[in-house]
This record gives sequence, structure tokens and C-alpha cells, in this order.
Amino acid sequence: MNVPGRDMIEIHSANFAGNVDKGFISQLLGCIALGMTIGILNGQLAVLNSKGAIAAFEAKQGKQDFQLTIREKT
Repeated sequence: MNVPGRDMIEIHSANFAGNVDKGFISQLLGCIALGMTIGILNGQLAVLNSKGAIAAFEAKQGKQDFQLTIREKT
């Protein structure tokens, strides 16, 4: 919400968030992928155990609505 040029930003499971212009796989279009660790899949840096991280997040959050604020590091 209120992200210039973006809407429907979601948190969901995914492994790849690479730059497709450089030939990498991406399963995200501005969304956020959670994961337990990082590693290599198909020769590409990837988020691992994403579904497990989503399940843990939902259990901790209780599936309640929340507001996430992302700020640029200063």
C-alpha cells in the first residue's frame, strides 16, 4: 500500500529472486519471500525452506493483519 508504482505486494513462498535481465530465475515481482536459510539451487543463489518459513510466520503472527514498514538504510 502506498508504494509508488506497486500494489498487491505479498509475502509468499519462493526460492528465486534473481535479475531476469541477467538470465536468472525469479519467482517474485516485488513481493517478499521468506526463508529459513540461503543456498544454491540450479546454480543460483536461493531462499531455502520458504514454505516452512511461511508456516512459522503464520503460526507466530496468528494470521492477524499487520503493517510492515520497509525503510531505506541510512
